[in-house]
Amino acid sequence: MNRPFVIIGIVVIVLVILAFWVFPMYQDFQELSVELIEKDAELQNREDYFSEIQSINDRLRIYEEELAKLHAAIPNDSSLPSLYDLVQRLSSESGLVLRQISAVEDTKTISGIQAQTIAVSLNLEGSYDGLKAFLNRIQTAPRLLDVTSVGFVSPATGLPFQFQFAIFLNAFSY
Repeated sequence: MNRPFVIIGIVVIVLVILAFWVFPMYQDFQELSVELIEKDAELQNREDYFSEIQSINDRLRIYEEELAKLHAAIPNDSSLPSLYDLVQRLSSESGLVLRQISAVEDTKTISGIQAQTIAVSLNLEGSYDGLKAFLNRIQTAPRLLDVTSVGFVSPATGLPFQFQFAIFLNAFSY
């Protein structure tokens, strides 16, 4: 008669142990399993994201030289000294004398991109062939320059064949 009570007692103790010790551990295990699946999915998404970025980077490296030229044509800052140096170099290579240069910066926002336009006024002196060479050099210059107007004054009679030119152009930066 003692024996069935002992068996029932052992079964009750086992059920209590299962209810208060094993079942909470099983619930923790289930929660950790769900969390592990979520973390694996997050890790896979990040790996896919960085893989896509690497792919885009590899595709852009093909155009690295062209992007460098574009960056030189439209620099990050207005850099007036380098612009003045470029204009001085182009005019002297063309046989013109740069008499005066002035610039005014204007910032505009176009399609969410903040762009700076630098209006440059030049007074040059030289021959008509020098002017043509200067305008050709502006077209092939490493920096993006847009000539907006050209004016000239004929030389006075009896003076060497030297014209005075007033050139207005725009340079750009972002």
